[in-house]
Amino acid sequence: MSNKTATIFEIQLVGLVFGSCCLFWDFKSEYKEIYLLDEKKEF
Repeated sequence: MSNKTATIFEIQLVGLVFGSCCLFWDFKSEYKEIYLLDEKKEF
């Protein structure tokens, strides 16, 4: 029983880390696009 809960917890933890990494990557690419657009406007 405890082994099962441990694996469920591990899966949730991995999912959480993966989710935050994806969220951060999306935010980074969005920020990069905005930054590039701002740079283009200046020149």
